[in-house]
Amino acid sequence: CLNVTVATSGKLTGAVDESTPNSSIVLGGTTNVPMAKYKFTATNEAFTVQKLNVVLDNNNDFTDDSSDDTGTNNITKVSLSYPKKDGTTGTASANMASGKASFTNLDFYVPKDGSAVITVLADINTIENGAESGAIFRLGLNEQSGMANNSFEAQCEGSNEKKTATSLSTYTNSTAVKTMVVRKTMPAVAKSFNASTKLNNGTNDIATVTVTADAKGSVSFKRLIFQFNSSAMDINSLELLRKIGSGPESSITNQVSIKNKFGANLKTGGANLASNGNGSVIDKIYITWDNLETSEEYISAGTTNTYILRANVAYATANKFSATYIADDNSYVTTDAQNLLKDDTVNFIWSDNSAKNHSTYTNDWTNGTDIPSLPTQTLSLSF
Repeated sequence: CLNVTVATSGKLTGAVDESTPNSSIVLGGTTNVPMAKYKFTATNEAFTVQKLNVVLDNNNDFTDDSSDDTGTNNITKVSLSYPKKDGTTGTASANMASGKASFTNLDFYVPKDGSAVITVLADINTIENGAESGAIFRLGLNEQSGMANNSFEAQCEGSNEKKTATSLSTYTNSTAVKTMVVRKTMPAVAKSFNASTKLNNGTNDIATVTVTADAKGSVSFKRLIFQFNSSAMDINSLELLRKIGSGPESSITNQVSIKNKFGANLKTGGANLASNGNGSVIDKIYITWDNLETSEEYISAGTTNTYILRANVAYATANKFSATYIADDNSYVTTDAQNLLKDDTVNFIWSDNSAKNHSTYTNDWTNGTDIPSLPTQTLSLSF
């Protein structure tokens, strides 16, 4: 964490605040996106911070060096939001040049023996104007080892001293500031709240999810995996249905493969997902658009599709259940869909369709890491 210390008269320390944003996808064309939050604490006297530098981090530090020059194409403007002495909120904005945004004439007020939080925000460039889909970056305050003497300035209220970078004592790397990932658009994936939770003998919708493409652009996806567990009963003959927007549901079973974690076909005539005589089941249901290598599921910008996984159930009795959800992924990648399909642990394979001549072979595909709506809530059916 950042740990700035100004000594002599009063003391001013700074650290990444616990409310700093988590890693997330940031969409091109969005403004005032929170990047990091810092809490400054004053001891013995109040301070007004007047100068600060914000830098782009590409190599796990927040120093002002040439390695951080790349990636400025993803950010059109950097802003600060902070409390002023009169209790109102101050704001300031600056353009980023060579990986740095310099702020002067600030009135960020830290009260005596108290604390105040300053927020670093960014406007994200559009993909069309030069932002790179899949770019990963951090944005935060310049650290001491990379500061020029005039890059930090704080006015002491009591002693009337002015502190600069040479007055700062040692501190450590701001590892608590999280990475952000640029995308043209992204999906929201959720359990459908219209789904029945009643388990019956006969036809049951064992999983129902909605996938919504952000208004900023269409999305495609290649595979989704449902985590599945159930009591001992027969569950088989799976089929997939789709509703586009508020339209009618229709079967798209012939467009996909539906398999368990062992690769067995779960469609009509295939293997049982669960069997009455084999005890409880923990499995995965792989749904892949793979009739052709180029097959993918497309959702228009601002549109919500509903996907229903329907199955035949037998031997359901009192206290028996089934449960499904889509898990998140935990390691961000940007590659093509064919490469992602080789990894059986990837739960959600999707694209923001940002590449020129997009296909399943272009490098605008990724997994479910940092999609805020993953994991989905669990759909539980009980008899």
